[in-house]
Amino acid sequence: MFKSRNSHRFQQNPLEKRFVDTWIEQNKYGHTLSHILNGPSLYGLHTPAVTSDHDEEVATTVIQWLGSPVGQAFLEDVLRIDDLREQIRIVLNDEEKGHDN
Repeated sequence: MFKSRNSHRFQQNPLEKRFVDTWIEQNKYGHTLSHILNGPSLYGLHTPAVTSDHDEEVATTVIQWLGSPVGQAFLEDVLRIDDLREQIRIVLNDEEKGHDN
């Protein structure tokens, strides 16, 4: 069963609970954690592997952390990096077009 080590934080941090609830829902039918840990099998056939309680607890706790203020700052940093990369790509493409003329 998916659970977090820090569920005591849910009342004061509802976004963490939302992250965990969404993660649990994703794993009800999609076997998301199993696919992450085991990857696709040959020919696209995949029998979901059994995940341990420890695997599920660690994954759920990390997902909860993404909903925390520190986790949100991490996600913002990641998104800023991607945005910066896109801006650099655009500038480099513009420069290359300028040099081709």
